[in-house]
Amino acid sequence: MGKERHTRAAIIAALISNVIFGLSFMASRIALEHTSSAIMLSLRFGASVIIMLLPVLYLSLLSSVVAFGMLNYSVTYLDAAKVTVFSNIIPVISLVAGVLVLGEPFSAVYLIGVVLILLGVYKVNAETGRE
Repeated sequence: MGKERHTRAAIIAALISNVIFGLSFMASRIALEHTSSAIMLSLRFGASVIIMLLPVLYLSLLSSVVAFGMLNYSVTYLDAAKVTVFSNIIPVISLVAGVLVLGEPFSAVYLIGVVLILLGVYKVNAETGRE
Protein backbone atom coordinates (compact mmCIF):
# COMPACT_ATOMS: atom_id res chain seq x y z
CA MET A 1 0.00 0.00 0.00
CA GLY A 2 1.13 3.53 -0.70
CA LYS A 3 1.75 6.10 1.97
CA GLU A 4 -1.50 7.93 1.14
CA ARG A 5 -3.57 4.76 1.60
CA HIS A 6 -1.88 4.05 4.93
CA THR A 7 -2.56 7.61 6.05
CA ARG A 8 -6.27 7.35 5.16
CA ALA A 9 -6.54 3.95 6.85
CA ALA A 10 -4.79 5.31 9.94
CA ILE A 11 -7.21 8.24 10.18
CA ILE A 12 -10.18 5.89 9.84
CA ALA A 13 -8.70 3.55 12.47
CA ALA A 14 -8.24 6.49 14.87
CA LEU A 15 -11.85 7.55 14.38
CA ILE A 16 -13.23 4.03 14.83
CA SER A 17 -11.15 3.41 17.94
CA ASN A 18 -12.50 6.59 19.50
CA VAL A 19 -16.07 5.67 18.54
CA ILE A 20 -15.66 2.28 20.22
CA PHE A 21 -14.12 3.88 23.29
CA GLY A 22 -16.86 6.53 23.43
CA LEU A 23 -19.61 3.93 23.26
CA SER A 24 -17.99 1.85 25.98
CA PHE A 25 -19.12 4.32 28.62
CA MET A 26 -22.70 3.32 27.94
CA ALA A 27 -22.34 -0.47 27.87
CA SER A 28 -22.72 -1.07 31.59
CA ARG A 29 -25.39 1.59 32.00
CA ILE A 30 -27.54 0.02 29.28
CA ALA A 31 -27.16 -3.42 30.83
CA LEU A 32 -28.12 -2.19 34.28
CA GLU A 33 -31.05 -0.06 33.08
CA HIS A 34 -32.66 -2.77 30.98
CA THR A 35 -32.22 -5.60 33.44
CA SER A 36 -34.00 -5.28 36.77
CA SER A 37 -33.03 -7.32 39.80
CA ALA A 38 -36.39 -9.17 39.65
CA ILE A 39 -35.62 -10.34 36.12
CA MET A 40 -32.12 -11.36 37.14
CA LEU A 41 -33.53 -13.37 40.04
CA SER A 42 -36.14 -15.05 37.85
CA LEU A 43 -33.60 -16.16 35.28
CA ARG A 44 -31.48 -19.20 35.79
CA PHE A 45 -27.95 -18.59 36.94
CA GLY A 46 -26.46 -19.25 33.50
CA ALA A 47 -28.67 -16.74 31.70
CA SER A 48 -28.06 -14.02 34.26
CA VAL A 49 -24.31 -14.56 34.02
CA ILE A 50 -24.48 -14.21 30.23
CA ILE A 51 -26.50 -10.99 30.51
CA MET A 52 -24.01 -9.59 32.98
CA LEU A 53 -20.99 -10.70 30.94
CA LEU A 54 -22.02 -9.04 27.68
CA PRO A 55 -21.02 -5.51 28.78
CA VAL A 56 -17.84 -6.90 30.32
CA LEU A 57 -16.94 -8.63 27.06
CA TYR A 58 -17.66 -5.43 25.14
CA LEU A 59 -15.53 -3.38 27.49
CA SER A 60 -12.67 -5.87 27.50
CA LEU A 61 -12.57 -6.89 23.83
CA LEU A 62 -13.85 -4.00 21.74
CA SER A 63 -13.09 -1.07 23.99
CA SER A 64 -9.64 -2.24 24.99
CA VAL A 65 -8.15 -4.68 22.51
CA VAL A 66 -9.72 -3.52 19.24
CA ALA A 67 -9.76 0.21 20.01
CA PHE A 68 -6.17 0.35 21.21
CA GLY A 69 -5.03 -1.89 18.35
CA MET A 70 -6.52 0.60 15.91
CA LEU A 71 -5.00 3.47 17.85
CA ASN A 72 -1.56 1.85 17.65
CA TYR A 73 -2.03 1.30 13.92
CA SER A 74 -2.86 4.99 13.55
CA VAL A 75 0.22 6.09 15.46
CA THR A 76 2.34 3.89 13.18
CA TYR A 77 1.37 5.89 10.09
CA LEU A 78 0.43 9.31 11.50
CA ASP A 79 2.04 11.79 13.81
CA ALA A 80 1.16 11.06 17.45
CA ALA A 81 -0.04 14.63 17.96
CA LYS A 82 -2.48 14.27 15.06
CA VAL A 83 -3.86 10.99 16.41
CA THR A 84 -4.25 12.45 19.91
CA VAL A 85 -6.51 15.20 18.59
CA PHE A 86 -9.05 12.55 17.54
CA SER A 87 -9.55 11.62 21.22
CA ASN A 88 -11.53 14.85 21.55
CA ILE A 89 -14.28 13.15 19.55
CA ILE A 90 -15.02 10.69 22.41
CA PRO A 91 -17.41 13.06 24.27
CA VAL A 92 -19.24 13.79 21.00
CA ILE A 93 -19.77 10.07 20.33
CA SER A 94 -20.89 9.51 23.93
CA LEU A 95 -23.32 12.42 23.70
CA VAL A 96 -24.83 11.31 20.40
CA ALA A 97 -25.14 7.71 21.58
CA GLY A 98 -26.69 8.85 24.85
CA VAL A 99 -29.30 10.87 23.02
CA LEU A 100 -30.07 8.17 20.44
CA VAL A 101 -29.86 5.05 22.60
CA LEU A 102 -30.72 6.21 26.10
CA GLY A 103 -33.04 9.08 25.25
CA GLU A 104 -30.96 11.67 27.10
CA PRO A 105 -32.02 15.29 26.65
CA PHE A 106 -30.22 17.40 24.03
CA SER A 107 -29.97 21.18 24.16
CA ALA A 108 -28.44 24.04 22.21
CA VAL A 109 -25.51 24.17 24.63
CA TYR A 110 -24.61 20.58 23.69
CA LEU A 111 -24.88 21.45 20.00
CA ILE A 112 -22.52 24.40 20.45
CA GLY A 113 -20.06 22.13 22.27
CA VAL A 114 -20.22 19.47 19.54
CA VAL A 115 -19.68 22.06 16.81
CA LEU A 116 -16.71 23.59 18.65
CA ILE A 117 -15.10 20.19 19.23
CA LEU A 118 -15.53 19.10 15.61
CA LEU A 119 -14.26 22.44 14.30
CA GLY A 120 -11.23 22.20 16.59
CA VAL A 121 -10.40 18.68 15.41
CA TYR A 122 -10.84 19.72 11.78
CA LYS A 123 -8.75 22.88 12.20
CA VAL A 124 -5.86 21.10 13.88
CA ASN A 125 -5.81 18.35 11.25
CA ALA A 126 -6.11 20.84 8.38
CA GLU A 127 -3.16 22.86 9.70
CA THR A 128 -0.96 19.82 10.33
CA GLY A 129 -1.80 18.53 6.85
CA ARG A 130 -0.32 21.66 5.24
CA GLU A 131 3.02 21.35 7.02
